[in-house]
Amino acid sequence: MILIHNAITLVLLIAHFLGDYHFQSEKLSEAKRKSHAALAKHLAIHGLLLFISWLLTWQSNMILLFSAVCLGHIIIDLLKVTLQRKWIFQAEQIPYIYLIDQLLHISLIVVLSQVVFPASGDVSVSIPTLVLKWTLLTVLITKPANVTFKVLFNQYQNYTDDTVDQTEIVTVPGAGAMIGNLERILSAIFLSLNALSSIGLIYTAKSIARFKLIEENQGFAEYYLIGTLFSILFVVVSYFFIF
Repeated sequence: MILIHNAITLVLLIAHFLGDYHFQSEKLSEAKRKSHAALAKHLAIHGLLLFISWLLTWQSNMILLFSAVCLGHIIIDLLKVTLQRKWIFQAEQIPYIYLIDQLLHISLIVVLSQVVFPASGDVSVSIPTLVLKWTLLTVLITKPANVTFKVLFNQYQNYTDDTVDQTEIVTVPGAGAMIGNLERILSAIFLSLNALSSIGLIYTAKSIARFKLIEENQGFAEYYLIGTLFSILFVVVSYFFIF
């Protein structure tokens, strides 16, 4: 891929998505807006992840790069939290704030590791590049995909239909997110094998499991379709950006 052509960039992106999603609960994310301690905890987690990432290179000349990424992350987060504390954003503005925040973080990593510090492309990492790419893809298409969908399409989640007996709708907490994670991981594997027809089977099986609810609840059917199309698009775009 044009944007990601060295191992250091991959390592930094993995650390970013782990820190911003996998090691950040929804509770911590909300607390950052009001509590300095919560924000400090989040930044400390990122700092630790970046330190561990630097250990993979064990190159003293890379300390400045990793420090710059860490400082940049701190500045972006402080600016975001400051804005959130000063202004109350409307519901329709939140997706834009979210996307801008993530684009700034990702752009910072790519620019610093490949433009400001071009020598990072010559630094070897103890983990093979292919393994790093698959690690980044897996980290990206799981929780980040779930959170992104929830933020971008929050207005479509209120699909309750008064004609449907809600007491009959029983789901296991977290099952939807897990199903989404598994379907995207399998889709990525089949995409790498060029087995596109197998991807269709995944979503067919998923539709069968929700067939009754899809048939009886038009609102859910539309929300389900949006989620399915988003899931496919997220995997395809992520795969081609990384590979």
